[in-house]
Amino acid sequence: MISTVTVFNTKVLAQESNFCDKHKLPYLKSLFDLPNGNRWIGCCSACFDTAKIAEIKATTIKNEQEYKQQIINKLFDRAAIPPRFEKVTFANYIVDNDNQLNVKKLMQDFADNISDNLKIGRNVIISGNIGNGKNHLAIATAKVAIENGYIALFTTVGEMIDKVNAGNWNKDGTINKYTVPDLLILDEVTFGLNSVEQSHLFKVITRRYELMKSTIILSNLSIKELATKEALSERIVDRLRENNGILLNCTWKSYRK
Repeated sequence: MISTVTVFNTKVLAQESNFCDKHKLPYLKSLFDLPNGNRWIGCCSACFDTAKIAEIKATTIKNEQEYKQQIINKLFDRAAIPPRFEKVTFANYIVDNDNQLNVKKLMQDFADNISDNLKIGRNVIISGNIGNGKNHLAIATAKVAIENGYIALFTTVGEMIDKVNAGNWNKDGTINKYTVPDLLILDEVTFGLNSVEQSHLFKVITRRYELMKSTIILSNLSIKELATKEALSERIVDRLRENNGILLNCTWKSYRK
């Protein structure tokens, strides 16, 4: 049957009845006069519904992915990762010896199982020589956590103490803010804190321990030195060991030399 009608300002040059073999339903197919040429358009209602559902699903998935990426971008902004370490990953961590390879594998395994590790509040201490890539491995791990939707934060102990001291009468409130991240990286844990500053550090680690929040400690001190009362103390180090906490000792030469 030939006809000349207009649908939404688009001329229909012809129409014909068809039958959908897939759904066993009749439908009307139309030949439209489109700017880029004539085109037959039409399908049965069941095909249309299937296509519409697929389109809605694809749109929903795209929107969810875009929303997740926005959240991840915000989490990266909140992580306070220094510009020097913005591009570090496990893939670009250079390995020169077996000890280094073992340390990398253990941190990679921690990252690969990030959800399980953060769920139980598993901690990591990476200690040893300067220039051994401790920050690189810790931040690579934080990136994996963030990409999985977790909150991570990088800070030096000095920066954290400064912010706690700036809290004046509300120092306890500032300390509690450091219990929010799912993963906290504490860099430059060393000697030199006075008793009050050391107390602030202990409170942060202890409260995170009580809330089962994971902490990565980075230090140039050995595990034995960290366990002294002048540093973290044996009690704090023992708490960090709970749930098979990872203790890594870096002994190779600085990559900067």
